[in-house]
Order: sequence, then structure tokens, then C-alpha cells
Amino acid sequence: MNHVYDKEGKYQMTIIEPKRLNGYTTVCDGTKVSEYNPITEKSMQIEVSPVKNQLLFGTFLHNYLNDESAQIVEEQLDGQNVYAVTVPIAGEFKYMATEKVWFDYKTTYPIKMEIYDTEGSLTIRIDFVNFIYNPVK
Repeated sequence: MNHVYDKEGKYQMTIIEPKRLNGYTTVCDGTKVSEYNPITEKSMQIEVSPVKNQLLFGTFLHNYLNDESAQIVEEQLDGQNVYAVTVPIAGEFKYMATEKVWFDYKTTYPIKMEIYDTEGSLTIRIDFVNFIYNPVK
């Protein structure tokens, strides 16, 4: 997924994989959401979804900053030193109970985010590629 997010809650997400969903785009202006489905070549407007918003790095940061039970540990990931932050997801969603983000120890950029269900099984994995924090325009 390619995803751009700002602190006011505006974002754009475009799915890259799985290939069957490639090009599916979601744009939020902060109050309403527009989704484009490349399979049907149609767009539709929907309400903001707290479930879909869990896929956003900005939502993870919000959860981290507002939950004192967040856990931070140092780990090895693919042979590199990282630190991992795990936070619960509010709302009692069966397939989205906790999320974990691994950060590069040197740059502090996120490497990947995983979301787990209530049983602790992985349900969603997001890899961060070419992460840019606060780009200068």
C-alpha cells in the first residue's frame, strides 16, 4: 500500500498488493471518504471508518500517544537492530486487537506494521518503503 497521511486526519491510500486489488484508492479529506475500485472503475463516497483507519501509521501514533500500556522493546529484525512498539487497538475488533510497529534504530523510521486478532494471529502486514516524515514542500 502507498499511503500519505497528515496530522489533521487527511490521507490517501492506494493498494499495490495483492494484485487483484492493485489501484484501489481511498482518499479522506478529514470528514468524508471517497473510494475508487479499479475492477469496477467506479467511485463511491462512504463515512470515515475507525476500522480502516487502523491501517494508517498516523492512527498507530495516535494510539501510542494515548495508551499508557504501550510496550517498547529492542529486537533484531532481518539482522538489524530495531525497536518494536506494541499497542492495543480500542474498539474490540475481532481481527484488529493489537498492532506492532518495528522502527529502524538509527533513522527511527518505521519498517513494518503488523496487526493481530484477539487470538494473537497476524491479520494484516504493512511494509513501509520510502517512508518520508514531514516532507518539505
